[in-house]
Amino acid sequence: MDIRLEFSKSPSVFSFDWLRFQRNAILSQPLINPYIFQEANRVRSLPEIHPADRGRIRAGGLRDQDVAADGARVDAERDSQPNSDSDSHAHTADGVFPCPACVGGEAPLARGARVLHVDAEGIVWAAHVKEGLSVWDPRSGAVEKYDESDELLDDNVFDIARAPDGALWLATYGGANIYQDGVFREGLSHHTGLVGHTTWDLWIDSTGTVWVDTSNGFVLTAYDGESVFHFSDAETASIFSDQDIAAVFPKHTQFNSMAEDTDGSLWFGTNGNGLIHYDGGEWRIYNEADGLAGGSVSCVAVDGDGLIWLDVSNSNLTTFDGESFTPVDPLTFDYEWIIFPNVIRLAPDGAIWIGGSMAVFRYADGEWKIWEKNLGGLAMDSVDEMVMGEDGSVWISTTRGLARYGPVFEPARE
Repeated sequence: MDIRLEFSKSPSVFSFDWLRFQRNAILSQPLINPYIFQEANRVRSLPEIHPADRGRIRAGGLRDQDVAADGARVDAERDSQPNSDSDSHAHTADGVFPCPACVGGEAPLARGARVLHVDAEGIVWAAHVKEGLSVWDPRSGAVEKYDESDELLDDNVFDIARAPDGALWLATYGGANIYQDGVFREGLSHHTGLVGHTTWDLWIDSTGTVWVDTSNGFVLTAYDGESVFHFSDAETASIFSDQDIAAVFPKHTQFNSMAEDTDGSLWFGTNGNGLIHYDGGEWRIYNEADGLAGGSVSCVAVDGDGLIWLDVSNSNLTTFDGESFTPVDPLTFDYEWIIFPNVIRLAPDGAIWIGGSMAVFRYADGEWKIWEKNLGGLAMDSVDEMVMGEDGSVWISTTRGLARYGPVFEPARE
């Protein structure tokens, strides 16, 4: 399979793969751009390195270097750079190639739109504050827009997840929508048992149970298709005494992330109350007393070996094997900066993707790949989000724009 990173650099237009937008007129904030940051020091999900490739480090003006699992590195030939800012080219593990013409026009999405989901056909679902959804086909350039007139519960959409039955669930300011067979319908709302109206985050486990956080993240709700179950702290449970909330967490436990373990149990990240594990019956909280470096865990991912990857406050990238928390030492793969991740994601191929303030990392099969500061000269900024597409692509949102990594699309033919 031909996997490419594509981009161009010019005073006014950036493109990555076949995605292009006006720097000052189109996608900005949670959109993506293909570069990585170097002066270390959050879009929602996306840069990745192809699993078949060996780990690569791009270090400013230095030569690219391949890095093996044991940290040894072998010099790789430096990619040739274009002589003109207007040149377009694609980056792969083998070098730089001509960039095909962008498909679908210059500005498929509104400025500030954020990618939330990419389906198996490569169709992009993006949201913009108070403007509903934009569903974009990068092959044809067609864009469909949906809002409250199409039965969205609210025009503010925060998250999208796929259920085992194929339905899409959407977290909105007015509750959770279901999209199936081309129709939006109500999934969860205040009228069907939610505590409050807003679903901020939404996750779906392998059993099909939908998990959402409401009331500013302080109430965690599970819906198994028939019943709704609420979990929170004693104070919140007393405030909503008519809602049958199980008081199982410390005061002011606020949720922000979830990941499913290889055994089907769940891990939740919180703002201030550590890492929480749920095995279907009991809740277990891990905090500083257990060796966690900080009280907040803002992102959780579990790889195929059951190793848990964490973004922990007051620490750098951390792993947890069920017994001990271990900060990842970047020197083991010749990276000079401490990794402070903004987002951590598990890709369908089993790779772990990490977006930071000046770099994007991919870890698979014991090897690391790194995009640092830029690719081919296009400056990169802080990664806000990364989305793992069902088609194998990775979409990266940064403060500067949107980037895509994955199989090259062929333009739609009439």
